[in-house]
Amino acid sequence: MAKEYPNPPAWSLWLIRQLIRPDLLEEIEGNLYQYYRELLQASASWPGARYGYQVLCFLRWSTVKHVQLENSKSMFHFDPSVAIRNLVKHRVSTTINLLGFVVGLVSVFFLYFYIRTELRVDSFHEQGDRIYRVLRINHGNGEKQFIGVSNGPMGKALLNDFPNAITDLNRVNVSTGVIGVEDKQYPDQRLAMSDANFFTFFSFPLAVGDPESVLEQDGAVVISPQQAQVFFGDEDPIGKEIRVDSRMEFEVSTVFKKMPSN
Repeated sequence: MAKEYPNPPAWSLWLIRQLIRPDLLEEIEGNLYQYYRELLQASASWPGARYGYQVLCFLRWSTVKHVQLENSKSMFHFDPSVAIRNLVKHRVSTTINLLGFVVGLVSVFFLYFYIRTELRVDSFHEQGDRIYRVLRINHGNGEKQFIGVSNGPMGKALLNDFPNAITDLNRVNVSTGVIGVEDKQYPDQRLAMSDANFFTFFSFPLAVGDPESVLEQDGAVVISPQQAQVFFGDEDPIGKEIRVDSRMEFEVSTVFKKMPSN
């Protein structure tokens, strides 16, 4: 007497009958019955999992039923007049939603441009990835403060103490003062005193002149295009003399080009 085997799980037969095309249903059911019996005869491990995987394999695009929605086009129909009427009808919620959208959009753009600007600060310097600012740590009132001001001899000391790590340095002292040109005075002008290698250390563009030599001579000064226009008008500023705080005289060696925005 032949051994009887249980039928495949009922859930699989229900799933197949719901999804498989009618012209393929009988053949696929027969294949599943036979496959399930072979698993039991071979005493295969995890027969339920293997059988379930086989059921899923039969659910392909070529074997399942395809349902055609009669009104599928009307489901995606958009009527602008209806949308406008709804917006006008619910004015308060419409206003709140629009304001929230505008504020969110403006905030996103603001953050994007702010972060973009911060990440690109001084990026025009050719060796910007190797330039570092020396900060002095000040301990006062139990707090640690970082100050970007140090004494003059520190630069030479750093070069002597760290010759393998530091290849060059530049010292800059920024202040404000009064610039005199002939008999005219221009107060509150931004001034910067620097070592002669300023334009080789940094990559600030010059209108004319060699970056290596524009500050070699004592008393040489470089001014901005705006200052050149204010001090000398349309005249060539190179070679002109200016006074700082009525006590120091300098000679204009060249003019900056327009500075990058950041």
